[in-house]
Amino acid sequence: MFRGPYLHNWAYKHPDKFVGKRVVVIGIGNSGADVAVEISRVAEQLEKPTLAFIGFLQPVEATIPTSELQSRWTVRVFKGLCKARVAHRVQYISYMDEIATELGVKPNLLSLFLWDTKLAMEVFFGPCTPYQYCLQGPGKWAGAQQAILTQRDRILKPLRTFPQYSMGYICHCTGSSPLVALGFIEEVLA
Repeated sequence: MFRGPYLHNWAYKHPDKFVGKRVVVIGIGNSGADVAVEISRVAEQLEKPTLAFIGFLQPVEATIPTSELQSRWTVRVFKGLCKARVAHRVQYISYMDEIATELGVKPNLLSLFLWDTKLAMEVFFGPCTPYQYCLQGPGKWAGAQQAILTQRDRILKPLRTFPQYSMGYICHCTGSSPLVALGFIEEVLA
């Protein structure tokens, strides 16, 4: 566990207090990159490259899951287990699958089908979510299986928050005909 000082980028003013120190900058986007570049000029230089810009490429879809998988991949690059590369604009699913394959975390559907048929069906036919990259390998998460199996319920839950009223109930409450009730519904939904 890290025991040294840490700060948010809003508290960062100048790189002087980082002269000769080992520094880790964690951030997504321009502010993280700006701070990392400034501090890299004065911080202790290590033998291996230790500067990575996570989330700087432009995924066509989700940035946060892409950045999470990039972070796991970057740790392996720093350890010398993967090769560094540069990407600019990428397709979300193919890029995630490419990194996941290199990390050894892309699920094998055949073995998944033999291990847990219901889970395999959800991964194959369900939405592509980053949970599937947490089922095995480095960064494995014990809750990934349950998260995948319950993701549809969590997606649909916000759509079930409004009570379902029948036309008869609305007519009774408003004391009006069905046409007036429809006008009431349109007004409420507008």
